[in-house]
Amino acid sequence: MSHTIESSDEIPGNTRAVPMTLDTIGGNHVIVEISEGVFAFYAHMQPGSLRVKLADHVHGGQVLGLVGNSGNSTEPHLHFHLCNANSELGSEGLPYAFAAFDLQGNGWGWKSSESKSAPTKVEMQIPVENDVVRFVP
Repeated sequence: MSHTIESSDEIPGNTRAVPMTLDTIGGNHVIVEISEGVFAFYAHMQPGSLRVKLADHVHGGQVLGLVGNSGNSTEPHLHFHLCNANSELGSEGLPYAFAAFDLQGNGWGWKSSESKSAPTKVEMQIPVENDVVRFVP
């Protein structure tokens, strides 16, 4: 594990919980080096929810923290990307695809209780904006 930051959750419609800087933009976040020169960035987690700390070794399926609304965020969500350095903004993004995920639905107002159709299995892609997905181990 490479890096963690703790900051406050944002309250939608209010002013920022903390001033936006290069250090706070990702909110509570974790950066994990997953192979040499490839870093996974997980951002906007809930304050106090990080389950890992600097220098921890992590494994697939391990909980790193809980989805939140910290940093430069307007609603709770997980920001994820791969990059070539241990820095959220001082790096270049890297292309990736997930081996598989279930597409549950789509849209800002999507609710699982309203879903009438079975999930669609998707392979070697990334979800697009507003997709609701489930990763099955």
